[in-house]
Amino acid sequence: MFGWFRSNDELLKVQSAVDVITTELEFQRAPRRMGRLSEARGTLAGQQGWLAVTESGDGFEVELHLYLRPNLGVGLYVGRREITSAGSRDVFPTGDEPFDARFLVCGGSHEAIVKVLDLEARLGLMELAELGEVRASDAMIALTFETQELDGQVLVRALQREAEVARSMIEGLVLEG
Repeated sequence: MFGWFRSNDELLKVQSAVDVITTELEFQRAPRRMGRLSEARGTLAGQQGWLAVTESGDGFEVELHLYLRPNLGVGLYVGRREITSAGSRDVFPTGDEPFDARFLVCGGSHEAIVKVLDLEARLGLMELAELGEVRASDAMIALTFETQELDGQVLVRALQREAEVARSMIEGLVLEG
């Protein structure tokens, strides 16, 4: 993997919060569409975040995000759980899925991904990845990229490609304007 949480305790706190939240939803037969809740702060080691519950097929999906750098729109996408009448299951990226440069896989007992939410953040993250690390301003969660290994090199190249596309889009908007 490309990086890791500061400690396993932090990861376990996040996973426990996901378990508690989704278990409560299952037992309370919550509405299928709840929108966003801003109560993740304090529950998750003081980190600001949000929980999204959306309708999906015959059930709903729960997504939990923590903001690493809110001013840049960069968040830690903790995970997604599908809950249906047949039960629930956690959904994480696998090697079989198409690679999406917006998602940076990082380590832990479960996989988590850092989600880049806008073009400005993608460009900034690409530059930070080239320097070797992305550090949260307030969250104090460090993610280090091991670019000497093949996967790390693939990651940085993918980020560079995405940044080039983003720059082209921005230049196109400037020219049109």
